[in-house]
Amino acid sequence: MKKTKVGIIGTGKVGTDLLIKILKSELLECVIFSGIRKESPGIAFAKSLKVNTSTESIKAILKSDAEIIFDATSAEIHKKYFPIKNRFVIDLTPAKMGLMCVPSLNLDEALKSSEVSLISCGAQVMLPKIAGVKNLKNAEYIEVVTTISSVSAGIGTRDNMSEYLETTAMSIGKFFGIPAKSIFIINPAEPPIDMFNTIYIKFKNKNQPEVIQFEIKGNGDYLKEWEGNLDIINKTAVEVAEAYAKNNNH
Repeated sequence: MKKTKVGIIGTGKVGTDLLIKILKSELLECVIFSGIRKESPGIAFAKSLKVNTSTESIKAILKSDAEIIFDATSAEIHKKYFPIKNRFVIDLTPAKMGLMCVPSLNLDEALKSSEVSLISCGAQVMLPKIAGVKNLKNAEYIEVVTTISSVSAGIGTRDNMSEYLETTAMSIGKFFGIPAKSIFIINPAEPPIDMFNTIYIKFKNKNQPEVIQFEIKGNGDYLKEWEGNLDIINKTAVEVAEAYAKNNNH
């Protein structure tokens, strides 16, 4: 099967890990890896892998023949440059501009859109768990808490904090119609902790809430294994892109 050409904007840790995952894909080919900083470690790493790179940001992406564009920058930058025409955009930021997508819940619908939002790392791991809860229709409130290591919270994560909290809570309301609150904790513990998640669900006419707790560990491709919060959003991005590639290569 012919590979579908993709481009990545954002050469930080998330973008670089995403690049490695795409290079492993049998369906995707990265034709441009673009950022703004010439001294970016991600740019240097990509060059070492013979990947076409640029520091012209979105300009290089638009000049390329990439059919799919991944945005691994920030909510602020995404709102500045997108939407764009004639490309399938996968937004890894919490800008909440595209159709909210959690593959296990609405992948088919998302593939019909021109831009999908992957919401947040918390949403990607918690919404499938929430969907599997019995008697969810009787829930009246949901609270989700994500704890990550401080060393896995880069500039982008910290800059996007307000958008993350708002977008994650909003996604629960969108998919399940239940009021929700999102809490995000950055833990400076050493050694670094894995991503830890807690879901608290309060039911109508029931005193005992349901509490679900679980950890997420990453693949360790470019990111560390304890950076599961960043790894999960990249895995999801590749899953959506590969589904799009399959649909459009028939």
